[in-house]
Amino acid sequence: METKIVLAVKGESALYLFQQYDKTEFVVAYTNGPVKIGDYVESWSSGHYFYNLEDAVEYLKTRRY
Repeated sequence: METKIVLAVKGESALYLFQQYDKTEFVVAYTNGPVKIGDYVESWSSGHYFYNLEDAVEYLKTRRY
């Protein structure tokens, strides 16, 4: 079972919580259409995966479009 939830949005990118079985990761990726915080999504594009929320947030802040 997978869970993918939008935690933050910046431009065309978003920060996602990604849970799969007993593994939790944070993903910064381009969105596949319009999303808002709290949305459950099926997928994203070109994601960068992080095990640490702070690293993911920092990456999202510095990401250029």
